[in-house]
Amino acid sequence: MKSILSLVGVLCGVSALVIACGGNGSSGGGVSGGETADGGVGPTSSGVTFHKDIEPILQDHCQACHSAGGIAPMSLLTYQDAQLFAGSIQVKTATRAMPPWGARSSASCKPRYAFKSDPSLTDAQIKLIADWVAGGSPEGDPKDAPAAKLPPDLGLKKPTQSNAPIAPYTLKGQGDQFRCFVIDPKIVGDAYLTGYDITPGNKTIVHHALVFSAAATEITQALDASGSYDCFGGPGLATPKLIAAWAPGTGAVDLPANVGLPLKAGTKFIMQVHYHPHANANMAPDSTTLTMRLTATRPEYTFDPELIGNFSGAIKDGIGLAADPDDRNGTPEFRIPANSSTHTETQVFTLPANLVTPVGGGAVITPQILAVGAHMHLVGVAEEVRVKHAVPMNGDPAEECLLNVPAWDFNWQRSYQYDTDITKLPYYNANDVLTVTCHYDNTMQNRALASSILEQGMTGPKDVVLGETTLDEMCLGVVGFVYKL
Repeated sequence: MKSILSLVGVLCGVSALVIACGGNGSSGGGVSGGETADGGVGPTSSGVTFHKDIEPILQDHCQACHSAGGIAPMSLLTYQDAQLFAGSIQVKTATRAMPPWGARSSASCKPRYAFKSDPSLTDAQIKLIADWVAGGSPEGDPKDAPAAKLPPDLGLKKPTQSNAPIAPYTLKGQGDQFRCFVIDPKIVGDAYLTGYDITPGNKTIVHHALVFSAAATEITQALDASGSYDCFGGPGLATPKLIAAWAPGTGAVDLPANVGLPLKAGTKFIMQVHYHPHANANMAPDSTTLTMRLTATRPEYTFDPELIGNFSGAIKDGIGLAADPDDRNGTPEFRIPANSSTHTETQVFTLPANLVTPVGGGAVITPQILAVGAHMHLVGVAEEVRVKHAVPMNGDPAEECLLNVPAWDFNWQRSYQYDTDITKLPYYNANDVLTVTCHYDNTMQNRALASSILEQGMTGPKDVVLGETTLDEMCLGVVGFVYKL
């Protein structure tokens, strides 16, 4: 399948897995319960204890991040750790803010398949935590503790190489900056990417990173001592091909065993890093690292990640921005009015027939959808990705919802891989229509936005338009396609 990257607009995207559970640290303490001897109110006893009931939940759903060296701000390995943050754990799990997992079914959106590696707690587990806190967060008998486990490793399994810029990069100035680093993986024969992990060196300033593949002859920009160049607006390649992405909340990406992304001998990578310095940032130099797993074994399926959306003009030939009630002069425009809490933008992409018909003839290549994700900035509050099949294939419904993220959080982004056999994945055929609907709250009631507004020294919201900087906005569906090689 030819890449649809040239048609999908301004780019900024994500992928992968992060599991966590606790919050950012309110003190422990229980929900009040029964009466004490002096007439006060004290905790009730539910029989739920840490070692018997709570520790197994933390092991399986939380400790991958909440452990020494993990990405979470505190450890939850011991009773003492958990008891200190008991109240916060209860609140974060009751609201399903933790473990962080944005994909949720709703009355209007019920994806056909579950997603792999879903760390979400069951209602019964959430109730156990609430009962434990209500009972005073007791430790219980250490003999009831589950067998010790090492926290799950969220890094890339069996990596073959790790690549960083020639030298760390130091930001110049205070505004948003886009820097492209040239990386040479020294591919001497045809290879296939089967997994990757992008690790920011300084997470306080890295907004996102995109990795593109390029032939060495395509890279004509002058490089500095870090092997990089300025690249606001894109990597400056004639035909950029996205192969990997990172945004806050992203972890390692592992493709299924029979899937890989083809890379030709001599391929180089351009890693575009968006830096967002701010008042609370650590301005230390950054050295973002790309770790990969490459194989010479040809897989059955190829992987094609694409970012679909960010259109700024009216729909033409089935591709573009849908109209909305806030448009001026009757012309679709990507503009989120200041002080609007219910604004919506809808991106439409109808797959052209020439993208599934090989040049020179041959069998038509019909991609299937392996994974899907969402991407907005700070004004965003919810996103939905749907597809309408022109001619349903292999049992696909006429229309289906692929992803619903009802409580968007910029700090916890990922793509969601369907948990089903590859032959059952949804198809995306010629003339199928994919829509990405993004909901925004451009008011001071949007806590993420309000924090950034105050940080920037602004007095209140302003109209927000499509753009690459943090205070601009985007509306993208992150779609991972697969098709037979």
